[in-house]
Amino acid sequence: MITNDKSIPIIINPASGKPKPVLHTISETLRAHNLSWHGHITYEFGDATHFAQEAVADGAEMVVVYGGDGTVLDVVNGVMGSDVSVGILPGGTGNAVATELGIPRELDKAAELICTSQNRRAVDVAQVDDHYYLLRAYTGVTQDQAASRELKDKYHLLAYPMEVLKVLKNAPHANYTVTVDGKKLEAEAVTCFVNNLDNLGGVDIDIGTITPDDGMVDVMLVSRKHSALGEVGKYVLHLGQTKTHAYHAQGKTVILEAEPPQTVWLDGEFYKDTPVTIQVHQGAVKIVVP
Repeated sequence: MITNDKSIPIIINPASGKPKPVLHTISETLRAHNLSWHGHITYEFGDATHFAQEAVADGAEMVVVYGGDGTVLDVVNGVMGSDVSVGILPGGTGNAVATELGIPRELDKAAELICTSQNRRAVDVAQVDDHYYLLRAYTGVTQDQAASRELKDKYHLLAYPMEVLKVLKNAPHANYTVTVDGKKLEAEAVTCFVNNLDNLGGVDIDIGTITPDDGMVDVMLVSRKHSALGEVGKYVLHLGQTKTHAYHAQGKTVILEAEPPQTVWLDGEFYKDTPVTIQVHQGAVKIVVP
């Protein structure tokens, strides 16, 4: 619930998901609660960070974001280090952050939640250099192999695991060195997931206890064996309970190296190649929840 009389900044990614009457729904819901708002339209990654930083500097109590997980990540980068809450209006394909936190997928219900809820959940944020992520970092997918807009429109949230599994099936191996809280492992693998939430593009991955506020990330290193890829597929798509050959560990600090260097993605956005160091900030961002 909003407690001050400032106009609520709402950052909108018009390219998210499928076409919807976004502005009308937001306006009608907030008007019913006598709340004023002003919008910011994003055009490229980084815009939402800038708008969120401006809102923090202006003394906003909350920054609301309409978009997918990439736009939510962008806003998180802008509010880090402040006491400003984030309200999420799910508008993407997977909406994994919203799904994980129980935020309604329907726009009108999510907007109603922002107007009425007094609940805030302090969630962990993982940091890589001066960038942050909420869901996951992963490696091994090149920029031209990322899930396309057409694939997202056709298969919705299944586009992400489908694309990852397709890529991994034929991916060349790399020699990984993963150090978790000082413990080093060297292994041949096709990819490494470093998860903050138990969700992959809106689909749960059941590899253990992954919670958004435990102060740790979960590291999953997947071997080259096709049997291992099959097991990962079963986890991702919930096709059955089974054990995988993947290495799994939890920790607060992860150093990820690979030879040859591998691409690193943060919440679906390309970041850089390995090596990277990942650290966890426990309860760093407050998100409006039911």
